Amino acid sequence: MTPSSTTTVRGLVAGALAMAVLAGCSSPDQESAPQEVADMIPILGAEPQPRDTLPESMVTNLVESDDLVQSSARLLRESDIDRQWVALDSAGNVCLMNEYAAEGDLTAGQNAVGSSCVAPAVFQRQGAWMASSGLDYPTKVVYLVPADVDAAAVTDAGVQQVEGGTSFVPELFVVNPGDADEAEGVAVERESGGKFFIARMR
Repeated sequence: MTPSSTTTVRGLVAGALAMAVLAGCSSPDQESAPQEVADMIPILGAEPQPRDTLPESMVTNLVESDDLVQSSARLLRESDIDRQWVALDSAGNVCLMNEYAAEGDLTAGQNAVGSSCVAPAVFQRQGAWMASSGLDYPTKVVYLVPADVDAAAVTDAGVQQVEGGTSFVPELFVVNPGDADEAEGVAVERESGGKFFIARMR
């Protein structure tokens, strides 16, 4: 199974691509996350909130939208210029999505969007990340790590969150690419045992 990424005309999106075999995929009409996925991404097991609803423009502009289980989407972070969600697709893949202002601040119907999907086994091993950029949106890397990874240790390793915005989970990092170089390959302890190696976010 190959993760996928999406670009719009005005935005550039690059996903961390990997190959994996997925066992125990969710069914296409499954509205709640399988327990093993909810353990990795607890917000997927939480009750949906009004803020979690995906913008119509995001759904129509994503290549994977036909496979996306929209009811599974949960908002991870928001600011004046971007918003990030996580959701599942019909095959059970973990999809990271970013909506960002092509110019100025977020404006309904005028924003660029992108996504990157990975199999749960890949996410558990290395997390998920994607890069986005636009005319007035300097390149940002969105990086989501599994819940058993100590988010504070990831920060201490050198992954510096951008200023501003409101995060609803501690496992999401939005960074300028150069602000994470020192953290590349650093091993972080996992609560479940073993180590998690921070990705190269370039």
